[in-house]
Amino acid sequence: KPINYLSVDINPSVELGINAFGRVVKAEAVNEDGKKILENAKIKNQSVKDAVCSLVMEASDKGFIAEDGSTVVSVTSESDNQELLKS
Repeated sequence: KPINYLSVDINPSVELGINAFGRVVKAEAVNEDGKKILENAKIKNQSVKDAVCSLVMEASDKGFIAEDGSTVVSVTSESDNQELLKS
């Protein structure tokens, strides 16, 4: 059961549900492009750090991240638990 939520926005956008142990227990696409990167990303039960890395790599593989460094990756927590984000 998620106790915290984390949004990863690159366009694609994905929302992750995080449990008390800092593991991904839920992943939902916020838009159509988010669905595309979740198709192959294996992020359930991963740590927050590993899940975000997996999503960024998948987005890069699908061409959503520009090679010139102009793409912004935004990670937003809907929790005050900053320790979770450090894991």
